[in-house]
Amino acid sequence: ATIDFNEGLNTIELVATTADGIANLDQLNFTAAGFSAGSCDQDCNGDIAGTAITDACGKCVGGNTGETSEDEDGDGILDCEDTYPNDFDNDGVVTGEDCDDNNASVGAGTIWYEDTDNDGIGYTGSQITACTQPAGYVSIGGDNCPNDINKSAPGNCGCGVEEGTCEDCAGVPNGEASYDDCNVCSGGTTGITPNSTCEQDCAGVWGGTAEVDNCEVCAGGTTGITPNSSCEQDCAGIWNGTAEVDDCNVCAGGTTGIAPNSTCEQDCNGEWGGTAFEDNCGNCVASQNEACTQDCFGDWGGTASEDVCGTCTGGNTGVTPITDPQNCVATGIEDLEDSQVNVYPNPSTKVFHIKTEGVFTYKVYTISGVEVEHGQGENEIILGEALVPGTYLLEIISEASNVTIIKIVRQ
Repeated sequence: ATIDFNEGLNTIELVATTADGIANLDQLNFTAAGFSAGSCDQDCNGDIAGTAITDACGKCVGGNTGETSEDEDGDGILDCEDTYPNDFDNDGVVTGEDCDDNNASVGAGTIWYEDTDNDGIGYTGSQITACTQPAGYVSIGGDNCPNDINKSAPGNCGCGVEEGTCEDCAGVPNGEASYDDCNVCSGGTTGITPNSTCEQDCAGVWGGTAEVDNCEVCAGGTTGITPNSSCEQDCAGIWNGTAEVDDCNVCAGGTTGIAPNSTCEQDCNGEWGGTAFEDNCGNCVASQNEACTQDCFGDWGGTASEDVCGTCTGGNTGVTPITDPQNCVATGIEDLEDSQVNVYPNPSTKVFHIKTEGVFTYKVYTISGVEVEHGQGENEIILGEALVPGTYLLEIISEASNVTIIKIVRQ
């Protein structure tokens, strides 16, 4: 047969067929210079002189197989030899359980415990694994009272019951002992039979023997007081007390805190030891605030008063009050227009100058009629240096017995 060769290397496979099948395979490599013989073995894919191989997992890969070794996570370790064949970051946690397949420092999710009572401790019997904290879950477990915010363990009283409140009177948690009618802790683990026919004595002791004596005092029993069978009340209402009514008809001594008074008199109101008194007006009054006072004319209980001019009028003065301030002028037996008396300055802050003709006498009165200064002068004098601030009446009497009264004001 004629064989056409291409330029370069050409290969001819020689196959000898026997009754038993294919055997003694060989190949001829032809070149421009001739040909050479090479291996004619089959690879794992059945290809003579093929390049397919069987990998560590027993899989035929490469060559004409179109297959590759199985390494799911691409870590260079075949799946059949890889403990975690789908652990892409080689942190020992497989895909689906790894919180970050591309970060070897991030592994499996955290176990979270349901925190029903929001006390920061979760219930171990209700847990989930997640990469982030779910709402209502915490990372700390061990709450055995998941619905009691105040307790994480049942304790002596159980969940939902404050410790110390479930103890009976004998101190036994959830015990059955209780106080009977005699206020004795009985029943339960005490070994004492409860008493239901018990009463309190006057001291409040159940089954006690204290009683109220003739002095109406709770005595005997646990009181430490000896009963008194011959007792009377004193004036303060104290049985067997020592208080008595004194000469002022006042309950004194004993527990009253009042010293007895043996030299007592009646006040104007008839009260022994009373404080009412008779004022200058002859009235019996309880206090000085109620007593009568002097009017501006000096009468006790009088009705005289200063008018708008500052003059004491009304009452027993015989002077009619002036109601119009414009009518407040110096008054007297002589009018100022006819009088030759001159007073200045008026008002004054220190002294007054009195100027008139001839010899005269003068008197200075308070508005209430009290004389505070008097003297004699001629032609001109100075007075009033000792006067305190106020309104006064100046009386001038001339040699001819002419009287002039002038109101002066010391400021």
